[in-house]
Amino acid sequence: MQRVGIFPTCLLKRRDKRLGDISRELFDHMGIPAQVFAPPPCCGWVPYTRGDWPRAREEARGWLQRAHSFDAVVIPSPSCVQFVRHYMSQLFAGDDPVQEMWEHVRSHTHELARYLDLIGYRPSREPLRGRCVLIPPCVSPHLPGVAESALALLQAIPDLDVHMLPRHRCCSWGGAFHQDMPELSRAMMETVMHSVQEAAPDFAVVLDPGCQPLLARVGQNVPIYHLAEVLAGHRP
Repeated sequence: MQRVGIFPTCLLKRRDKRLGDISRELFDHMGIPAQVFAPPPCCGWVPYTRGDWPRAREEARGWLQRAHSFDAVVIPSPSCVQFVRHYMSQLFAGDDPVQEMWEHVRSHTHELARYLDLIGYRPSREPLRGRCVLIPPCVSPHLPGVAESALALLQAIPDLDVHMLPRHRCCSWGGAFHQDMPELSRAMMETVMHSVQEAAPDFAVVLDPGCQPLLARVGQNVPIYHLAEVLAGHRP
């Protein structure tokens, strides 16, 4: 049986620990043991986006050392998956041992929705009457199949009317981008939520936990949940 490691993001601390536990419930449902890392180690994404490569390199190396022993590394955050798969290797040019470790981990790193769909998971929660909008992550072009897998999982919930926004708009969740450029960040949030509100949903669903609190600031009474919360029956 595969050894599954769930690595929540490190940025939201307490909330992401809870999200890790909820994600583990989904694997428990399939009889697959999974380990949640708490507190979650940082993969180096935030210092990387700020240009602090020495710190990013140190954090990424520590993350790889903890992740490399698992058969599957599952992350409930497309942004972190994108960094691990496509950008982390830039930190280790010329460092062959770490580069080899990254290549191994990269091939076993999965976004939560995509991995659940690939292993045949389908939600067993009670029927949910209502209309929901799936907000696809803006990194979807770099992670083929992720948004489609999330849509399939939501559509498997009885009685739920699911619509996915057609465009991959960024809500400004980009590590520390929303902190460094707050005015631009808010304008981007409002653009996304305008598209959500046009669909008149009962609630919206995101795949990246960082998007959730940002969009809630401008959500105007549209509840926003992470996919794992909805699949596990914790929300709504």
